[in-house]
Amino acid sequence: MKKFLLLIVLTLVSLPSFSQTATDTSLVILPEQIAREVIKELLLGDSYKKELDATNIKLDLINKKVAVKDSIILSLESKIENLLNAESNRRQQIETFDKMTNQLETDLKKEKLIKRIYQFSTTAILAGAVVLGLL
Repeated sequence: MKKFLLLIVLTLVSLPSFSQTATDTSLVILPEQIAREVIKELLLGDSYKKELDATNIKLDLINKKVAVKDSIILSLESKIENLLNAESNRRQQIETFDKMTNQLETDLKKEKLIKRIYQFSTTAILAGAVVLGLL
């Protein structure tokens, strides 16, 4: 039994995993066809990465353009609103001017009528005084 245990221990110690102390793990040996496919995949992955970077740069530029266009649109909308407000104020001023002009014309007609009445009454009084003075 002791010999059997000693045989098992010696067998385990003599396995390649125990006997090779300095194995090179950085070296991977692949068949030629698989190595070619791996190289193709790596190159394809690199090209996709470059394309993605270029697309991201393009997307950033497009987003900046959109932001500039949005600011221009907001500015123009603000200008349009200001122009509409100015137009509304101008119309109100014109309406007020028309009302004041009509009121002024009415007042002027009244003053002319009052002036004519005073002139007629003054003439009538002077004519009456002259007639009374002659009698």
